[in-house]
Amino acid sequence: MKGPRLTDTQSRGMRDGTTGYATGTPCPVKEPRGHAIASGERHRLTAGDRPFDAGVSPVISEILLVAVTVLLAAVVSAYLFGLFPVPYAEEETPEILKIVSISHFSDSGQLTYAGILTVKNVDYHPLENRKHGIWISINGVRQNVVIGTLNSHDFISTNHYGVHLIKGAGPDGDLWESGNRGVIDLSDKLISPGDLVTVEVYQLGTEKIVSRSELSAPSVFVQ
Repeated sequence: MKGPRLTDTQSRGMRDGTTGYATGTPCPVKEPRGHAIASGERHRLTAGDRPFDAGVSPVISEILLVAVTVLLAAVVSAYLFGLFPVPYAEEETPEILKIVSISHFSDSGQLTYAGILTVKNVDYHPLENRKHGIWISINGVRQNVVIGTLNSHDFISTNHYGVHLIKGAGPDGDLWESGNRGVIDLSDKLISPGDLVTVEVYQLGTEKIVSRSELSAPSVFVQ
């Protein structure tokens, strides 16, 4: 018994495998090589669910992890070998010669508004007297005081200004030993009561400050 006659459109569709019969039954789709593809396989291919997709993400993750590890190792190595400067906080000038007292009185006890500074080596190491000088500042302003050596014997023959003399166990010799004191007798009336006095020890030649100490001058009633 013959079935219903197909139209030309239905007949062409069956030949290229992209349509169904008149009854609605799906026809298999052909791949380019001419083989029929089942409907389940066709859905998997069109949805992008290919067998190799599952391995793509882990491979990319491993590559990124290796790249980040190599980059971090390179940065750490660069810092260790000094290729990049590491910022440091500015180092504070140490206090080697410390001002322990300021007096406005002369050795005889007269109020002359003298500027007699007693300083002490509070460091653990001696200071080479002939290689250092001193700058004096009052209330943050450097004064015209010339002390070109810390050796008391050499000081006498130097061109000094604003200071009468330096004396004591500290400046008496080549080395100002730890714990020893010295006296710097500045010109009278250079320091007023309540002034902030700064003593800076510097290296001769380089003028690098190696020690800084500050102390406020006392009231005239303190002797």
